[in-house]
Amino acid sequence: MGFAGHLADLSIAVEHEKIEALTRAAVVVETAAKGLIGHDENPAVGPYPAWAPLAPDTIKEKTALGYVGRISAYDTEYRTGELEQSIHKSINAAGAVVGSASEVALVQEEGDPAHNLPPRSIFGAAGFKSSQKVAEIIGATVVDIFKR
Repeated sequence: MGFAGHLADLSIAVEHEKIEALTRAAVVVETAAKGLIGHDENPAVGPYPAWAPLAPDTIKEKTALGYVGRISAYDTEYRTGELEQSIHKSINAAGAVVGSASEVALVQEEGDPAHNLPPRSIFGAAGFKSSQKVAEIIGATVVDIFKR
């Protein structure tokens, strides 16, 4: 096979490896996002501030509703797994996205000033927290491709 044939084979391999690398990277971010759910407070990560402590009224309300142990702003969604199950990844040749169609996830990420709920980033924080590992996955894939 000549050089042109090698480049053609390499082009096919690049597309396949790109999808594989994006999938592995998306799993890392998806896992990090799911790992943030169910905790009352998470530390600041990059530009994403630490989660604000629950307001005393929120704790009082959750206690009155019978929440035992963890009294999280999103305890119901944590207990049922609904919020975590709503987080998914989507991968195609253009890239990878980790997100959720859940309204709860949107409120969690952006906050809700009308209801005095501060943002508690899931996706931005997970992406930032995972950035080094994602870079390693993508970088190793590029290096492996060019070793062929």
